[in-house]
Amino acid sequence: MLKDSKGLKITLLVIVLLVMIVNFLPGDTYSAKQEVVASVKDSYDLTIKAIAGDVTVLLDPTATEISASYSGSGRTRSKLNLSQSGSTVTISEKFSERGFFSFFNFTTTPRMMVVIPTDATLRGFTANTVSGDLSIESNMTADTIKLSSTSGDIDFLDLTATVGAIQINTVSGSIEGYSTTANKVKAASTSGDVEIYRIESNDIDLGSVSGDIYGEAAPGNGTMKLSTISGEIDMDLDAKTNATVNAKSLSGSIHLGVPGSQRFEKSATDTIGDGSGNIEAKTTSGSINISW
Repeated sequence: MLKDSKGLKITLLVIVLLVMIVNFLPGDTYSAKQEVVASVKDSYDLTIKAIAGDVTVLLDPTATEISASYSGSGRTRSKLNLSQSGSTVTISEKFSERGFFSFFNFTTTPRMMVVIPTDATLRGFTANTVSGDLSIESNMTADTIKLSSTSGDIDFLDLTATVGAIQINTVSGSIEGYSTTANKVKAASTSGDVEIYRIESNDIDLGSVSGDIYGEAAPGNGTMKLSTISGEIDMDLDAKTNATVNAKSLSGSIHLGVPGSQRFEKSATDTIGDGSGNIEAKTTSGSINISW
C-alpha cells in the first residue's frame, strides 16, 4: 500500500514538472509588453477583438494615430495583431493553443489598451471581448457603435451614434453606462443588470434574462421595450414624454406615474402627454416602476 502511494506521488510530481517545462518552453509564447500603431485618415472604421483579456479604450486629443498595447507581467499566450486596409483598422489577439497543455497556463493574462485620436472621424466602431471586461473610458462618437462580451462586463461614459444604432450585448456580465444617443439603442444581457443613466433615442430596447433594468430616458414619442425574466424594471421618463405605457409583471408589483403612485398587480396601463409613443415593460418575477 505504501509503495503504491509513493509511486502515485512520484507520478504526479513528474506530471507537474512536465507541465511546467512545456509551459515555459520557447515557441508560441509572447512578451506581455507589446505595442502596435496604425496611421488613420480623416474617416475610418475600427474593430477590436480580444480573447483572453480586458480591453480599455481611450480617446486622446493629442494622439495622431491609433495605438494598442499590452501590459502585464511575465509572458502571455496572446499576441497583439494589427491589420490595416485603407481606412479600415482591425486590432486583435492571436491566442496560442498548445493542445492539452494549454489548460495549464500559469502566465499572467495582459490587458489591452487602445488609444484613439479624437480629430479623425469614426465611421463604425466595433469592440468584442470573449473572457474579459470592456471599458470605454472616454466620450465616443461614431456613425455606428457595437460593443459585446461573452463573459465580461461592459461599461462606458457617453456613446453617440450619429447615423445608425448603438448595440451593446453581453452573455454573463452586466452593462453599465452614463449616456447613449442614437436613432436606436439596444442593450441586452443574459445574466447581468442593464443600467444606462441617460438614454436619448426614439427606439429603445433594453433586455435581460436574470438581471435588473434601470434607466432614465430623454423626452421622446417613439417606442421603448423593457423586458426581463427574473429582475426588476426601474425607468425614469422625462415629463415631456408622449407615450402609452403598458406594464406586465407575473409576480411583482407595478407603479406608474409619480413616485408613491397607485400600486397595481399583474398589469397596468397609463398615458403620458398625447400618448403617441409606445412603452412596453414586462417581467416575470420582479417589480416594475416607471415614473415621470
